[in-house]
Amino acid sequence: MQKLTRILNSANLNPALTGPGHGRYLLTGILLVVFTIHYLQRINIGVLLADPKFLLDMGLIGEPGKQGMLMTLFLLAYALTNFGTGSLGDRFGPRRLMLLGVLVGGAAMLLGGAAAAFGTLLLARVLLGIGHGIHYPNHGVFIRRWFPSWERGKANSIPSIGSNLGPILAMPLFTVVTLTWGWKMSFYLMAGAAFLVALPLILLFIRDLPSECSWIGDSEKEYLQENVGQCAYGYGSKEKSLTVRTKEVLATPQFILLMVVYAAFLSIWFGLLTWLPQYLTLARGLSFKTMGYIASLPYVLGIAGLLLAGFGSDRIGRRAPFALCAFTGAALFLFGAAITENSYLCALLIAAGTGMISLFIGVFWAMVQNRLPGHLVGFATGLISGVGNLFSALTPVAIGFLIQFFHSYFAGILYLAGSGLVGALCSIALVRGETRLLKAKLLPDRG
Repeated sequence: MQKLTRILNSANLNPALTGPGHGRYLLTGILLVVFTIHYLQRINIGVLLADPKFLLDMGLIGEPGKQGMLMTLFLLAYALTNFGTGSLGDRFGPRRLMLLGVLVGGAAMLLGGAAAAFGTLLLARVLLGIGHGIHYPNHGVFIRRWFPSWERGKANSIPSIGSNLGPILAMPLFTVVTLTWGWKMSFYLMAGAAFLVALPLILLFIRDLPSECSWIGDSEKEYLQENVGQCAYGYGSKEKSLTVRTKEVLATPQFILLMVVYAAFLSIWFGLLTWLPQYLTLARGLSFKTMGYIASLPYVLGIAGLLLAGFGSDRIGRRAPFALCAFTGAALFLFGAAITENSYLCALLIAAGTGMISLFIGVFWAMVQNRLPGHLVGFATGLISGVGNLFSALTPVAIGFLIQFFHSYFAGILYLAGSGLVGALCSIALVRGETRLLKAKLLPDRG
């Protein structure tokens, strides 16, 4: 453990922006691994929807509406669980909740692999949504407790790479696994990743607070105590009722607007995750194997967008302008993908759109965390994520019915471009509001 600490402390990070010691960045690395595994679990279904054998076994051939339900029911369960568990990490510590989420997610993948009928598969997707819904709000609690405001752009963007790394790995990985061993193995493989990788990492290395970690030096602990605040060393106000906490959160500047833009982002994101593989194979005529590689390209550019926004926003102390660029670029590129006739140009435009929308998630949670006291971050994260996922849960099934009604994928891509336009309009207001808050010194300096 001491050797690991020396490696982290020797990392080439700017002391003016990160303070003494870099041990806390081990946390972001572990969160990245866990988040990547979770994304692999949730999107294996998108690859399988392009596999004829899976569609035949589950009775889904010619049923795009039922296919969309596999993601929609996951998102509904995910959203409702966010509402119910968002504040538990504030009260009892995020580590316990994250462990529970990993266990439930692994069990769901085992059930999915054993499914012999569509109903069982739907149940597995609901259970997976519950597991992931337990995990995600506590991700934000960790970042708020472990990092000062001017580091939260990169502290959020590093684990969020998993939302792109998961699809990058998923497309070729599940394609090869499915072609070699059958679709059931894609479920069993990710159950093993949960139990044999994510669970041991959390048990061995993650703690609720920096003060509980042996691999955090004394100077770094003092730095965090001074710059993060009380929430790094205590669990906040446990006695406040749900009504009081809800009123406090809703009184946060531009909180409703933050919920709307997050819902717009998720509509684009989960629409692509669910339908991109099938769109490239059926609408654009690519082979299943070729799709497995080309469908990974958007998420490669997504990683670049995440890092650019996370590190860049920490540097300049602004978040909202990155959100505006993200939605504007995504809307334009997705519209271009919808109207082009060239399949490979279409894939490139979708890749560019994904890279642009990833600018948003690189800054969004830092915007939320910097507006809230530490003891409300888990509750607020659960509320935003719950509302956003509840709304975006309609996207996969809505696109499925649009495809079925118009007998074309064109309307589905326009739906995603329209979500980008809504996000861009809201982001204009966020830019103006952030400017006012910074001038009034109602946001922390340097972000």
